[in-house]
Amino acid sequence: MINTIIWNIRGIGSRGAFDRLKKITHIHKATFVALQEPFVHNAVINKNKIQKYKRKLGFTNAVTNKNGKIWCLWDDDFKCKVISDHNQQLTLEIQHSSHNEGFVVTIVYAKTSSRKRKRLWENLRTLNSHINKPWSIMGDFNNIIEAEEKQGGRQHRLSRSLEFVGCMDDCNMMDAGYSGDKFTWTNARRLRGRILMRLDRVMYNDHWSQKFPIVNTRHLPRTGSDHRVLLMKCDSKEPPRTKYFKFLNFWTEQDDFMDMVKNSWHSDVRGNPMWILQQKLKRLSNCLSHWSKNSICNVFEKVKELEEQVEKAEARYTTYNTDLNRSLLHSKYVEQIYWVNKETSMLRQKARIKWQEEGDSNTRYFHSVIRQKRKKAQLYRNKNEQDQWIQGDDKIADAATRHFSKLFS
Repeated sequence: MINTIIWNIRGIGSRGAFDRLKKITHIHKATFVALQEPFVHNAVINKNKIQKYKRKLGFTNAVTNKNGKIWCLWDDDFKCKVISDHNQQLTLEIQHSSHNEGFVVTIVYAKTSSRKRKRLWENLRTLNSHINKPWSIMGDFNNIIEAEEKQGGRQHRLSRSLEFVGCMDDCNMMDAGYSGDKFTWTNARRLRGRILMRLDRVMYNDHWSQKFPIVNTRHLPRTGSDHRVLLMKCDSKEPPRTKYFKFLNFWTEQDDFMDMVKNSWHSDVRGNPMWILQQKLKRLSNCLSHWSKNSICNVFEKVKELEEQVEKAEARYTTYNTDLNRSLLHSKYVEQIYWVNKETSMLRQKARIKWQEEGDSNTRYFHSVIRQKRKKAQLYRNKNEQDQWIQGDDKIADAATRHFSKLFS
């Protein structure tokens, strides 16, 4: 688990801002903290100041970018190396003690001028040509992607987002999403003069998605700043998935399929028609699951097993050129093709994509889409009946049970 805090703090020297940072770092057990605009203008002074705040926050390592406007602090779980130092970004190659493969993090603090931001986009594109690892770009981009990410003020023109969107697209980045309030920045004015925008965000590439199946980003309150705190939690462990019954199309090709279905369906069930239908479907799904497990076995394991058997049969026929070995090899070929067709049928059905039309050219893209769908299906927080946020699988399950029990009773 990697817990990261990203905050455009606008002045760490104020007592309130520092106390809030210290508190959220402790509450969320942050292992990596990135700060923008600590409001110490002199870069040399800034590099000295960071050592002081590093000790106060309980971290053992720290680094700043060349103009001192981006700070990164981390604990002993990480080994970090600066691979790019720019006025608007700081890029670190990070090695975590629990992971063999390293990953790259870029902390962004973009200029307010679109002309000056062009240098940032060019710099990120250059980085992309050299990075072939899990990579995440996070921080204050001072830009939005779509008009819905702004409220108040003049209407946003999409032409102002094209360079930002184009850069992220060239770097193969996708938005990590978020929970909490949509807007991360406010101009703090009242009534009609107030403007809200989503200037801060977390982006990552597909390699990052593979390395960290769980990526959860929250927008915390903006107490002490005009920017919200971003909390990103990444976990390399796959979340446990509930296995639901799924009907496999190739079952219908089995010789004993119809007999098994008839025997299950004709069993006696008493009650009203809807109850009878529900109970028969439930019994049939259980029978199909047991039948598939006992009669058909694991298709993927069978394909691997036959691959080894065919390899041995080919070697035997090469060494001993006899009619018997030739016949055995051909029978293994037939059996392998039979099970590979079953596997192909399952994969087509699972992906719900017309593989025969698309071919293998977009396999990487398809897997990326599947991973993103799984991420969107994960539920980390939910509001209960008292409109309070709750976390944890058990608490969310209890709240859902109470809600639907009350709804249907």
